[in-house]
Amino acid sequence: MAKAAVRLRPRCPRPSPALCARRGARPSGAGLPCAALVLGSLLGVGALAGQVMWGQRDALAVQHPSLAPALQALCAMAGCELQPRRQIGDVVIGSSGFRQLPRSGQYQWSLSLENRSDFPVAMPAVELTLTDAQDKLLLRRVIRLDQFGAPAQIEGHGEWSVTAPVEVQGLEAAVAGYRALVFYP
Repeated sequence: MAKAAVRLRPRCPRPSPALCARRGARPSGAGLPCAALVLGSLLGVGALAGQVMWGQRDALAVQHPSLAPALQALCAMAGCELQPRRQIGDVVIGSSGFRQLPRSGQYQWSLSLENRSDFPVAMPAVELTLTDAQDKLLLRRVIRLDQFGAPAQIEGHGEWSVTAPVEVQGLEAAVAGYRALVFYP
């Protein structure tokens, strides 16, 4: 009596359907690793996009007002709040001045800031540096403009100005020059 031969196809060790087809074998779960890889990649890209959007939430709320309520709700859950947009490249010093008044040690400082963008930006701080005749540093101070009544933000294409007295005493030399720099602390 003849024994019936059972022919089994070998299992392909690699999940490549083309390779398995050449060998006459069937793939062993070839779709599963590929689907898991695609799903993992999509989740990673989605997480990265979400992280970038979260980091830019303030700008997104200003540029796309329809997103503001959703971003505000997410911020409430995360314990944060939407802030004015911080884009220092949009803020320029329109004019500034530093002059001595008739009384010794008394100066007047004036500053005008302009927002060159279409959207509101947060009010920056100012670094004021006083120098002598050889441009040697005499004094450097960071000035928060809210102490002069500055608003929290400068509206799109808006301007804000201040003129304030400055009293300087005990310097090594007379003030001959100054520099003003805007930045976000």
